[in-house]
Amino acid sequence: MTAEGIVLVTGGSRGIGAATATLLAAQGRRVVVTDIKPEPLAGTNTILWPAPFDVASESAVVQGIADIEAAHGPITGLVNAAGVFGKMHPAARVRMENWDREINIDLRGTFLVARGIGVAILPRLTLAAGEGRVAVRELPGRSPARQVYAVARESGVRRPSVAVILTALTAAASSLSRHQARRPADPAG
Repeated sequence: MTAEGIVLVTGGSRGIGAATATLLAAQGRRVVVTDIKPEPLAGTNTILWPAPFDVASESAVVQGIADIEAAHGPITGLVNAAGVFGKMHPAARVRMENWDREINIDLRGTFLVARGIGVAILPRLTLAAGEGRVAVRELPGRSPARQVYAVARESGVRRPSVAVILTALTAAASSLSRHQARRPADPAG
């Protein structure tokens, strides 16, 4: 992520996305927050994209990226935080409508936004030899630091720009833990 341009944060109205957007804005980045249910982040300098941003819809992602860049300038960084976390069940109890929803948002949505941003910024992107950017997607059972390191090494990046990502993930996890501790359990699950 460069200091010029904007950082797009999907799923930025809640959870890890909100915590990451808040941290990046506090560090002086211009941050545009998108969400399927957009809500402003009180007390931050983030920019809320007011239209619902459906990461699982290819046409919505392509149009949303174009509209955001037209309104706020070039996107130079991405935090792909939109996602859902469903209940863990034995395979026999998994409802296929829940499975489809999670795959569409967590997998397809992550790909569509990363591809859309890549297509938009690739012509503008210049990196010094050995540097790179790493997209992070949470994998159950693996720490974010190990995920970033593995992705960076597998893609041949010698000096990945992960400090901001790791700082953001640490702050986000801490913020999310505090939020969950204050929230009563959902009886409907």
